[in-house]
Amino acid sequence: MIECPSCRTAYDLPPALCRECGYPFAQESRVELPAAHSAPPVQSGSNYRTAVVIFVAAMVLTLVSLGSLALRDSQHWSRETRSSHSLEHDSRDAAYHAAQTSLKKRLWGYSSFEFPAPVPNGHDVDVLQLPDGSYRIKAWVDARSWFGSKSRLIWSCQLKLTRNTGWTPVGFCGVLRPHGAGELR
Repeated sequence: MIECPSCRTAYDLPPALCRECGYPFAQESRVELPAAHSAPPVQSGSNYRTAVVIFVAAMVLTLVSLGSLALRDSQHWSRETRSSHSLEHDSRDAAYHAAQTSLKKRLWGYSSFEFPAPVPNGHDVDVLQLPDGSYRIKAWVDARSWFGSKSRLIWSCQLKLTRNTGWTPVGFCGVLRPHGAGELR
């Protein structure tokens, strides 16, 4: 076996030029390797392939990382830039449910409550955002007393969302009149 003195590529028969590095073989520069001690050929091409594989793997990892960051940012962006209508609708629903909870605490003489579903632009629930940021909710509730009698009551509650205490009543919160004593609006 003959080994290239430049890149150590082994050849059975000496070529005119080394196929890996282009080294010109001359009779005096040939190095004979004993057959018993011949090592597997080390090719600089395999080093190149290894470098390419590492580079491609690094590029894939980079793209995956950038893609996940872009996805996370787009999800954050989409949450932050939802239309004001949907944010207002979410706040209206939250105010309505907070008002129900507040009213239940005040109506201790009743054992169960059935509230209407908050249908947008519905006539059963009126949620109005006031200029100070608070919400005035007006709706009906079917309340059952501890003795089993059922009453439909018209109620109202004014709440405001505060950073420290959450939804807090800031005005009247209670029953206005029994149902049938006038129009809801």
